[in-house]
Amino acid sequence: MMCAIQGNGGSSTIAVDSFFGSQAISLQIEDSTFTDEKVQTSVIATSGANVHSTGNVFEKNTASSMFQTELGAISITDTQFADNIVTGGEGVVVI
Repeated sequence: MMCAIQGNGGSSTIAVDSFFGSQAISLQIEDSTFTDEKVQTSVIATSGANVHSTGNVFEKNTASSMFQTELGAISITDTQFADNIVTGGEGVVVI
């Protein structure tokens, strides 16, 4: 299923915290477009989750980073980043 997510504000567009030890939440984002997001931290912010991004587009967003993850794994394939404004000093993807 393709999703178009556009024009959100706040801290982040998607935020996931997982504190279940070895049974972390798996967040799969596929074939989705994130456009004109204006968030304070990251478009996708996770802690303790396993993130899989494939076939997504991040375009014209303003955020500290597009992805930020702590204590989890991240896999990004076939994902496009275009015309984003990264306000943080750490980069598009922060691990």
